[in-house]
Amino acid sequence: MERSEFLGASMAGLGSLILPVSHLSSLTAKHSLRFHFVTDMHLPETPPAEVYRRFIKKLKGNRVDFILNGGDSIYDALKATPESVDGQWKSYASFLNEISLPVHGCLGNHDIEKWELTGYTGSNPTEEKNRAVKEMGMPHRYYRFKRENWHFIILDSSTYVKGGYEARLDDEQFSWLRNELSKIPSNEHVLILSHIPLFSACYRHYLKDDPKGIFPKIESRLLHQDGYAITELLSRYANIRLCLSGHLHMQEKIEYKGLPYYCLGAVCGNMWKGEFNGFVPAFFTIELGGNGAVKLSRTDY
Repeated sequence: MERSEFLGASMAGLGSLILPVSHLSSLTAKHSLRFHFVTDMHLPETPPAEVYRRFIKKLKGNRVDFILNGGDSIYDALKATPESVDGQWKSYASFLNEISLPVHGCLGNHDIEKWELTGYTGSNPTEEKNRAVKEMGMPHRYYRFKRENWHFIILDSSTYVKGGYEARLDDEQFSWLRNELSKIPSNEHVLILSHIPLFSACYRHYLKDDPKGIFPKIESRLLHQDGYAITELLSRYANIRLCLSGHLHMQEKIEYKGLPYYCLGAVCGNMWKGEFNGFVPAFFTIELGGNGAVKLSRTDY
């Protein structure tokens, strides 16, 4: 199933979990871009053949300029053995070879090595991101690139805490973000990508039921804990058109202070076992106009 949707400044309310979106001004052919947004693929050492082939067939079925990868490319490196991590990255390399398109990556928490291994001391946790940066062909763990008159700012959402991670930009990265935004001409457009949402409503429903009171223990992993500071910074720039994320394996749209925040599900759904909390496995195709317009369509497979 494919459904076209338009993102616009007139979106009302805090969120819609199904994404029936309103209308923005039409795309202009000049300087337009078209790309697939894939996030949370969670590729295991051996992807399930039938459903994986359906995904690849759909992904290759439409012409795009590139792919934007929202992170969690591999199943899990946080507490996996080195042998398992090797196999997972081989799966990702096979994916890259098969699609034969430029891919701009973003670090997901599950792409990071060792942080949840028993006995891990966290003496230099940033080092555990290096392999993912290399395997995904990224210039740095956070970076900016430009296509036509659009700037793409790619953030690193995961900060190490004892026993794992929380969603937060480190001080160095926040300063970099502030500086990069100040450099971009006001007549050019900006898209922000973070693996973990900067702003969200549906994160509260990540657990369908919580009789054991687990949610407070994982909340800092589900939503950026510095979200207020980041969203206040972003709200100063009228040329930021869209903030994208994944991580939750759910879909929502929210407008906050005039800026759309979109959490766009998971390619793997429930870790390649069907839907997650009612959200089916999917990827998105996004068209960006030279006038700042954005068109979004979802492909289920």
